[in-house]
Amino acid sequence: MSDSNQLAIELPSDNVIANRQDEDRQLAERNRQDVIAQIRIWYEYFLLASGFLLLLRISYSSSLPKLVPFALLTTYETTWIARLLKKLRLSQQGNSSRYLCKDLFVVVCNFLFFLLLTLHAANIGIFFVLTCIPLYFCNFVTLMKKSEYNSKCKDFASRSESAFRWILSITILFSGLKSLNLIDWKWHFVFWPIWVLVVSLGLIGIAQIIHAGKVAYKAIKGMATCIDAICPIWMVYFCIGCGICIGNLFFEFLLYYEDGRSKRISDALVIMLLYFIGLFVLTFLFNNILITWFERYFYSGRVIMYNNQMFIPPLTNISTSQIIIEIKDHPQKMLKMSSIFYVSLDENYDDQHEENKSEVDFNSVNIDGSIENGKTCSICCEKEADAIIMNCGHGGICFDCSCEIVKKTKKCHICRTVIEKIYQFKPYNSSEVEVVRAIRYCIGQ
Repeated sequence: MSDSNQLAIELPSDNVIANRQDEDRQLAERNRQDVIAQIRIWYEYFLLASGFLLLLRISYSSSLPKLVPFALLTTYETTWIARLLKKLRLSQQGNSSRYLCKDLFVVVCNFLFFLLLTLHAANIGIFFVLTCIPLYFCNFVTLMKKSEYNSKCKDFASRSESAFRWILSITILFSGLKSLNLIDWKWHFVFWPIWVLVVSLGLIGIAQIIHAGKVAYKAIKGMATCIDAICPIWMVYFCIGCGICIGNLFFEFLLYYEDGRSKRISDALVIMLLYFIGLFVLTFLFNNILITWFERYFYSGRVIMYNNQMFIPPLTNISTSQIIIEIKDHPQKMLKMSSIFYVSLDENYDDQHEENKSEVDFNSVNIDGSIENGKTCSICCEKEADAIIMNCGHGGICFDCSCEIVKKTKKCHICRTVIEKIYQFKPYNSSEVEVVRAIRYCIGQ
């Protein structure tokens, strides 16, 4: 095939790449909006929990009716029902309506649960064990009718809330049966779901402490910033603090049911109230950093799943192949900024590379010995790292592995930008490399 034909069929490939880049940008923006919406819901949860704990603490030491704190929760769920009904009325997409109906069903079940709790607190004859019926109904229906959201952030939040509902419903069930003397368990066995929750939160917190230590080590090495450690520290405060507060509260409940001491329950409520106030303040102070961190976390899985597919959509009844085009117009030398980053010595490229360098996320790079010394490919760990991906300027891999990446994903293994060219080089001196070959891929028939 002639060079003119190769160049002629290269244009559709660029159009497809541009369309995919636009799709990626739209996906990233939707993911960011989902994260922002979820963090706003967390703000509401923190304030609601603080208000509930404050009213509950006041009701323990004054004549405030016990039903008032639970009436607050019931009112909040009522506002959520109104929100979802409004969204459902304005929604015109089939999938969106289906997800809104699922959310509405869950919120209605939560409303009925809090309503029964309010009636139980008002001492009008509702057994405590009966209050968990809406939760069990919600749990079993959502378990049988599995439907994942089209957003990883929403799906994570839904699964977390479902796990919490299961723990709460099981705890209420056993506590209600114990209060009716239908089971002969000791109270520390009755609260076993709470102990499971506390241990789980503790393990997650320990994992985040280890992660924060790794980030601090990368910051010392210059591969990360101290700001990157803020989110793991926030997760440590969230998980371990929540586990300690819940464990302390139910431990005081355990002592109360065994020997009738109730004074320290009020102290446990105050500690939990201060924890949620602190969580709200920390989330508010580091709001933008948390949004960026969660956005990156929830978006990374989508990118990996997306890149398991062919970058160019398969065409029916048409066999396609990728053609290698040798590029003669390329810089002769590249400046080695690090073992995985290069910039051109040509002045025309400097501005573009400086922009790409500022966007590099070094947290996504797996640092090991092979990458650190810059001689061995970080993918196959066998061949010499002699390739540079353009236009981002990342390296640390061999020429053959870079060609395989183009065939499979057409995106850089570090920053996920689209690969336009590949340079093969040989060492020139300690700070420069000489480009000996430059290629690009296009679609052929």
